[in-house]
Amino acid sequence: MPAGRILRKKKSMNSAQAKQIRIDEFLGRLGYTAVKVSEKRIIYRSMLSQSGDRTPSFHVSADGHAYYDWSTGHGGSIVDLAMYLLGTTSVSAALAHIDEVMGHPCTITPATPSFSFEQQKKSLEVSTVTHLASPALLRYAYSRGISPTIAKTYCAEVHYRVNGGVEYYSIGWPNNSGGWELRNAYTKLAAAPKDITVVNDLCGCTILVFEGFFDFLSAVSLGWFKPARMNAVVLNSTSLLARALPILSEASRVICLLDNDESGRRTTERIVRACPLAENHSYLFHQHNDLNDCLRAMNDSNHK
Repeated sequence: MPAGRILRKKKSMNSAQAKQIRIDEFLGRLGYTAVKVSEKRIIYRSMLSQSGDRTPSFHVSADGHAYYDWSTGHGGSIVDLAMYLLGTTSVSAALAHIDEVMGHPCTITPATPSFSFEQQKKSLEVSTVTHLASPALLRYAYSRGISPTIAKTYCAEVHYRVNGGVEYYSIGWPNNSGGWELRNAYTKLAAAPKDITVVNDLCGCTILVFEGFFDFLSAVSLGWFKPARMNAVVLNSTSLLARALPILSEASRVICLLDNDESGRRTTERIVRACPLAENHSYLFHQHNDLNDCLRAMNDSNHK
């Protein structure tokens, strides 16, 4: 480092700075696209409504600095929107989220190949686990075709910190070793220890096998999983298949509903080779990558 150079910590964004950011740009970074743009307003389908929004009701002012959602009666600035989306009353958490979304990374890092599970084990610390109640998380589950009732039945709300920073929360899916799969609209993480998840403990019954827990929740939504007479195994990662094989070998029937990608196909082939009673039923959603994609497509079709 050159002599005399001083490294200064990046200052956090304040409310005044955040409110200079256009809400439509913020929504664009989150993946939302306007359905209509006029001289007076920019209109979206509401991302705040839990019941869907067939008639676009989320309006952003022409200058981009205010919004009003007619489906929920909620409006305000970009800070108000961020708090509502996160399901928090913390202005600082909302500002950190805006900062992150707009390309100035703060503490939390979404799971990517460069952010490995080994790094997550060292940096992610679960603080509290509660009943799933956050409006933001329930909206996220609904956006993936899962009703609040089903999400609350099988999942929890997990609050955690990454690198000791700001507290975040996600939908938590428990595994057999006390760890968690963590999902919200912006992150895909896991809290150690990593393991498979077995739903129910019935002897000698049919077992449905899934790669991820949203696929399991999709099967529940579709009525494919019968909890009174079936077990389910969610691998949580295809790399954990070896832990599931002893359980699958004791089933009267194994139905594989894994993803229609190369990893899913290889894993299904391994299960079929190891378990003579196993069947590949991924053809039921062959036009989609996974069962949750299929469920969402079906819901979209029904709403048209």
